[in-house]
Amino acid sequence: MLAGHRLFTPSTPFGKPAPGKINTVERLFSPRLRIVGALKRLPVTSALILLAVFLYVLTVYLSLFEAALLARSGYPGATTILQVTDYPEIYGHFNLWRGGIWRLFFNVFYHAGIMHLLMNSVSLWFLADMLEQRMGRIRFLLFFLSAGYASVMAQALIGDNPIGMSGAVYAVFGYLVAQRKYDYETAQRMSPFLVTMGFTCLIIFVPLTAARLIHVANLAHFVGLGYGWVLAWLTCRTPRLASWKTRLGIVGIHTVIGVATVAAIFPLWNGRYYAWIGGNEKDQHNLAQWEKATSLNPDLAVAWLTRAKIHHSRGEFHDAWRTALQGLRINRTDEELDRFIRAMWWQWRTDPTECDLALSELRQIFDSESDAWIRRLKLSIADPPGTPINIAEVLALLEDQAAKLPRLDAQLDVPQDVAGITSPHPPALKPGDVDPGSPQSAMLGETL
Repeated sequence: MLAGHRLFTPSTPFGKPAPGKINTVERLFSPRLRIVGALKRLPVTSALILLAVFLYVLTVYLSLFEAALLARSGYPGATTILQVTDYPEIYGHFNLWRGGIWRLFFNVFYHAGIMHLLMNSVSLWFLADMLEQRMGRIRFLLFFLSAGYASVMAQALIGDNPIGMSGAVYAVFGYLVAQRKYDYETAQRMSPFLVTMGFTCLIIFVPLTAARLIHVANLAHFVGLGYGWVLAWLTCRTPRLASWKTRLGIVGIHTVIGVATVAAIFPLWNGRYYAWIGGNEKDQHNLAQWEKATSLNPDLAVAWLTRAKIHHSRGEFHDAWRTALQGLRINRTDEELDRFIRAMWWQWRTDPTECDLALSELRQIFDSESDAWIRRLKLSIADPPGTPINIAEVLALLEDQAAKLPRLDAQLDVPQDVAGITSPHPPALKPGDVDPGSPQSAMLGETL
């Protein structure tokens, strides 16, 4: 250590430190010398922490002076979850889907707050002090970046937008845990208490995240831990990588990461990915993309509506009608599908043949709920000119309108014991019925 260096210590003519002087001078210079010594001992770890600090300061600056830029870009350079302006139901990692996989490296170094940054930095410094010098600077840097990339990407694959070095920190922790079995010095420094504390933090974050008390990228932690542990298990037994089994294992691990990278760019299990592709100008009339989107994400109402509009633009009117009805059966409160269906019905309402066919198709899709949906969508056939007035229908219409009026006893100061006498009609809705004027009536239930 440089802390005991005597260049700065005054001495007596006999070469001995002057009494009362050495403690003062050491207090002045020892902390600085320790910092310099630490930076020389752990240059890679120091650079990684300084990069994270710089990016945190940058985000603080942007939040104070360039709030609009920060709102548009999230964390500059990093990936984030974006939405289509006109259809916010279509969202996802558009930057990754365009091939910007390099952005995940920026996610590793961004942090959500000062405590997040401080905890990760202190943990990394403490653990890397046992590993960086022994592994070598270049190998340690590649190990850290690979672990951080793999952990962040795994979390992004499930639809989250993770930030922070904790996944890479857990990779260092996992490497040291596995190395304890093969290295006496690591076993001495990685005490059982430290190992227990690391696993306790790993496990306790899971229920806290499930309860929505905190938001932790738990999958990134587990992936980082597994990456570090497996890599140590492969390399510590044969430090020179002489074994072909070791080399094959290392190649296998990184092959899995490569496959996951392709999956991050092409998430073929995500219906919103196909909707995003279908929303591009060159593919906006690609019916196959929208059909794939609805098959994978049936709750994506905009995909059903777009499918119906494509059929309508091709003159396939009944295909458009059936598609919109199928989408409305799943997305029961979507007003855009409601309006599209009513607009199509308005075009047919003077043609009894088309109306009968349309109602038949509706009954096939909604089955026992058909009558309720016909009332809700107001699907009535226009009477031809000269048709006599149906008094019963007029009275039913008037009664329905009266049911929607406020009760008279609610407007007057009527005693509670006679409330209802002045308005003897029954309630407008019975349990289980649908409010014909509100698409929200079916929002809370599975059936109408």
